[in-house]
Amino acid sequence: MFLQRNGEQLYYEVHEGQKQNERFDAVLLLHSLGVDHRLWNYQIEACQQHAPKVVTVDARGHGQSKPYSGVDTEKWTNDIKTLCDELSLHKVVICGISMGGVQALGFALKHPDYVAALILADSFSKIDPAQVETKISMTAGVAKEQGMKRYADSYLDNTLSDSPTAAKIRHELYEAISSISLEAYHQSARACFSVDYEEQLMRIKVPVLVIIGEQDLKTPLEMSEAIQQRIPNALLVTVPNGMHLSNVDNPAVFNKYIVGFLKLI
Repeated sequence: MFLQRNGEQLYYEVHEGQKQNERFDAVLLLHSLGVDHRLWNYQIEACQQHAPKVVTVDARGHGQSKPYSGVDTEKWTNDIKTLCDELSLHKVVICGISMGGVQALGFALKHPDYVAALILADSFSKIDPAQVETKISMTAGVAKEQGMKRYADSYLDNTLSDSPTAAKIRHELYEAISSISLEAYHQSARACFSVDYEEQLMRIKVPVLVIIGEQDLKTPLEMSEAIQQRIPNALLVTVPNGMHLSNVDNPAVFNKYIVGFLKLI
């Protein structure tokens, strides 16, 4: 389905759940840089069993969402709020991976009343300012040199594990990355890598689960530890054999964690 406002187009899908919950209306799944809502194919059914609704969305510039006014963190936050209002979602559990985790933090800090809990996977709240341009160069810069199709292959070669589940979903992730415009990818990378939420994390009072793939070299363990240590009572768990997209590398363990967390909220 499409949400259209002021020339913007946001693509989303709503999956009806099997369990009503007085504490939240839906689980909202936010994907990582370059891909789209299909990144969550392994999580939707598990979440449906423990939530009233499961909502997936293509971030602006990704998948079928169009960024007519560009990409930045404020626009990400506004998109999430607009979607929640459109669907009459008053309280959501937001599960974001990598860039999606950054978006989840930004939204929770600006609109805390909408958030029942957070799940932050393979993500971060701040990158060393001295490393920001390097990160942008290693992603959007390489994409510009190689072209998005070639870059999609090289990115997935360096990001996915060799698990059967990662291999099974690789083509869909390739389609998503290879079809994003270079401009949207560059703007999204800059917005993502430039955030600095670290000193604001103590303001987050809802339950938080931090998940990290034990072999994630793109957002190393210390980045997840920095989040967990600054958010009161946040939990930190690791996904065995998981790399940067631990939800597709080892969905069985990833899903066990999120289902257990949903039961605790």
